[in-house]
Amino acid sequence: MILVYSNQTSPRLVYVLNLVFKNLLKSNFELTQSPEVYRDYAGLKMAYSAQKIDNGIHIKPHSLLFETDITPQKINVVYENALPTFFQTGDAAHSFSFDIFAAAFYMVSRYEEYLPHKADQYDRFQAAESLAYQHNFLQTAVVNHWVNLLKNAIEQRFNGFLFAKQTYVFTPTIDIDFAFAYKHKPYLERTKSLAYKLLKGNVNEYKTQKKVLDNKLQDPYNTYNYLGDLHEKYGLKPIYFYLFGNYGGLDQNLDPKNMQVKKLVHYLAQIAQVGLHPSVASNKNEQILEREIHLLRAYTQNSDVVSRQHFLMLKMPKTYQTLIKQSVTADYSMAFADELGFRAGIASPFIFFDLSTNQPTKLTIFPCAIMDATLLFYKKLSPSQANEAIKPIINEVKAVKGNLISIWHNNSVSDFAEWKGWRIVYERFLLDALA
Repeated sequence: MILVYSNQTSPRLVYVLNLVFKNLLKSNFELTQSPEVYRDYAGLKMAYSAQKIDNGIHIKPHSLLFETDITPQKINVVYENALPTFFQTGDAAHSFSFDIFAAAFYMVSRYEEYLPHKADQYDRFQAAESLAYQHNFLQTAVVNHWVNLLKNAIEQRFNGFLFAKQTYVFTPTIDIDFAFAYKHKPYLERTKSLAYKLLKGNVNEYKTQKKVLDNKLQDPYNTYNYLGDLHEKYGLKPIYFYLFGNYGGLDQNLDPKNMQVKKLVHYLAQIAQVGLHPSVASNKNEQILEREIHLLRAYTQNSDVVSRQHFLMLKMPKTYQTLIKQSVTADYSMAFADELGFRAGIASPFIFFDLSTNQPTKLTIFPCAIMDATLLFYKKLSPSQANEAIKPIINEVKAVKGNLISIWHNNSVSDFAEWKGWRIVYERFLLDALA
């Protein structure tokens, strides 16, 4: 147990101490506001105060953790030993030149996403608006690195003490936006699709679709056995996120009440965890989200719901507030669609802190760092270029002993249409992630 002294406390401070010591360093802590208790304590301790109390570990506070409002912060990013830092407060008398706790809180709370910003075409907070992108550290798990700085300082100061070893974890996740390319769709929709291909002169696509509908060829998006066998081969425990939204707009999966959907989700629930892929429509109507959650629970026979927003439609704090109201326990939407990297500056799960209420919640956030659509649609990379772009992210997560969570789709391993040649990307990615 480590004793932390601060002459004042706040929900933000308690939250970030839990993040640093309990979540990341797997260690208990106790917070005291008594300088006498702190001085008399003979065990591990550190001071978070404007004035030094003894010669132990000391961090001078920035004001952020003792504020209650949300206002633009003056931030000056300074690189120290190739690591970005901000909220500088220290000098030679302090253990650190910046407030590790305030900087970590700023990143994981997504403070900047509550402030005015330029959204993308889908009203999402885009990577270019982030501090990490603008100062070239989006692909650095800065929070993990800062915590490791603190860890090393404590272990050196208290000779012989060692924190528990951290472990690298890899979790592949698969989004199912289109369960099948051609099969199990309404007759009229199938007929229109075939006619459209003929009118456009897409004879090969017409023939492929016709063979699939005539049961002479497997539907190209039916990659579930392939994925199941591949994950089982490597002992992986994936999560599938299924889109139950009604057809329309950006939600274009099968009718969620289709019997084939029920069979597919039931099958996936036997071999993996199945979560909800909330539709874009559900962002504007909580009753739609409630209906989709009901279907997931009915089809999987599992009341515990985890989610990832379709199109990563994450709006702070409304999206998470809605999920909490619907008893969702964990969310995997913390990623940028247009860039690889660490949206919250961290490669480990963390509890969502709602800045609008200035309180922690019960929702656990699992940040994701790699997405197939980012590589192909936003970065326009070839399969070989994609694997090279992925490697630095993998290495970064391994370096900080974090959680590597990837976003792939059932159709992106189909080797079909725009995803021709991409199945090998996923296979090589798995090998690199497990190496």
